[in-house]
Amino acid sequence: MNSYDRNGHLNRFDEFAPVKRSIDDIVEEAIAYKNGKPYPEEPEPELIKSFATADLVRYRLNSRRLADAYKAMGDPHTDPYDDTSASWRMARFGIVDRERKEPIAILRVLNNPNRERGFEIALPSFSKTRKLEPEEFLEILQELDVPPSRRNGEDHDFVRHYDIWHEDGEWVLKEPRHLVVYNFHSTCFSVHPAITDTVDVYVPLDPDKPLDGNGDENAAYWTKEHYRNLAHAKFWDMGVHTRGRPGFSSWVGYGDPKVVKVTGASLYQECEPVAAAQAKPGIERKP
Repeated sequence: MNSYDRNGHLNRFDEFAPVKRSIDDIVEEAIAYKNGKPYPEEPEPELIKSFATADLVRYRLNSRRLADAYKAMGDPHTDPYDDTSASWRMARFGIVDRERKEPIAILRVLNNPNRERGFEIALPSFSKTRKLEPEEFLEILQELDVPPSRRNGEDHDFVRHYDIWHEDGEWVLKEPRHLVVYNFHSTCFSVHPAITDTVDVYVPLDPDKPLDGNGDENAAYWTKEHYRNLAHAKFWDMGVHTRGRPGFSSWVGYGDPKVVKVTGASLYQECEPVAAAQAKPGIERKP
């Protein structure tokens, strides 16, 4: 039995299934849609619950309102019309700015019959122009109460956008962790075109030594040198340079150090300080 959906938002699949249309209906509506005409047969997405500034809503599958929501968020890649064969095990929820009526995120909830974990959020989509406060987004995810799929790195998506993790069956908000990455490469000029081996080395980001020098160009220059030196020391300790390949040049550092955000649990734990970062408290859960 699925231990999630404790708030009961994943029922009534028939009510949100795609509307069956004839070929003539589809052609007529496509022409009307292209000409910017409204689609009165499609109701507004159903309100599930309101929060501080946003609403959690549920879209009808294969609907134009769903397609418009993806378009408004700047997502040209997700196909909102591919749910027909899975309408009995799929739902699409939206997070919408209540005042502006702008979609902030769309969450595709899918139960894969070939897996035993039950419903999961698959391939979430986030607005390119609008964000919620992480605390409010956390509340919404806790209300929906569905875990992320990990098949395509969906758990990393929520960390990347909102610093929200799914741990021990619950959504939690954690402090972001960052690393400084520096690249080393070795080039083989014995082939044409030349080919390159690359190794990215990461070192901890010191909050007192931001890579941009807090806007001071001179400080930024020396800060970059600081992180390059740390990366060089770690690179030599790794022993990569001792594993030479015929035709390849010596290893050299390349480019500027860059800051990356940690989105994986094992690496997050590795770069936590001695006093482990505590997840911010969530809201009270239903039993």
